[in-house]
Amino acid sequence: MEGEEDLICQSCGMPIKNRDDLGIEPDGKKSLDYCNYCYMRGKFIEPDLTLKDMIETCAKKYDQMGIMPYKQAIEINLQVIPELKRWKYNFK
Repeated sequence: MEGEEDLICQSCGMPIKNRDDLGIEPDGKKSLDYCNYCYMRGKFIEPDLTLKDMIETCAKKYDQMGIMPYKQAIEINLQVIPELKRWKYNFK
């Protein structure tokens, strides 16, 4: 995407490569913070998801997609996801 460099979802950590992957704010504008898998119309799609759930869900997805083995993904996600905007000050 031109004008936005290296955006990652501040909920799941997914790299956002094109505008279609961006979530939507309540006013209909694209969110530069969250992907469309996590955020739509100004709300998290899974508002009750815990940090632990997000780490496990993403690790399973990475493993299924062949990006990296589950155990390795857990280790990386334990470092990355808690530092993202959605989780940094959320102690669920």
